[in-house]
Amino acid sequence: MKARIQSGTVLLYGYENAPERAELEQLFRSERATVRLAGRAASGETLGALLGLPGHPPTGAPPEQTPEEKALIFYAFSDAALDRLLDGLRARGLAAGALKAVVTAHNRGWTLAALLAELCREREEFSQERGDAAE
Repeated sequence: MKARIQSGTVLLYGYENAPERAELEQLFRSERATVRLAGRAASGETLGALLGLPGHPPTGAPPEQTPEEKALIFYAFSDAALDRLLDGLRARGLAAGALKAVVTAHNRGWTLAALLAELCREREEFSQERGDAAE
C-alpha cells in the first residue's frame, strides 16, 4: 500500500467568501497540500502560528490593518511541487492578481499583516521599476 505523503500547506488570505475558493482548494488538494484559511481577524498572528508550526503558539493578538488584497502563502513545498501549483493556477486563470509568498525561516515569525504589507511594498517597487524601464 502506498502512503499518501503530505506535500505542504497553502494559507489562503482573503478567500473566505471568494467564488474561486472551491477551485483553489481542489487544485491544492490534488497536490496533497493542506489548505488553511486566514481572514482579517488573524492578521496579528504570526505565520508560524497560523501554520501550526512548533515553537509558534497562537498569541491571540488583535487584528492589524491589512491591505485589501488576496494572498496565497506557501509552506514546505518542494520546488517541483510549487512549480506544479503555480502552473496549475496559471492554466486555470486563478489568483492572477493575488499576492504570493513562500514562508521561510526568516519570515515565519512575522505577522500576517507584516507579510502582506511587505508584499504590497515589493509589488509597488517592482511596478515602479518596470515603469521606469519602459520610459
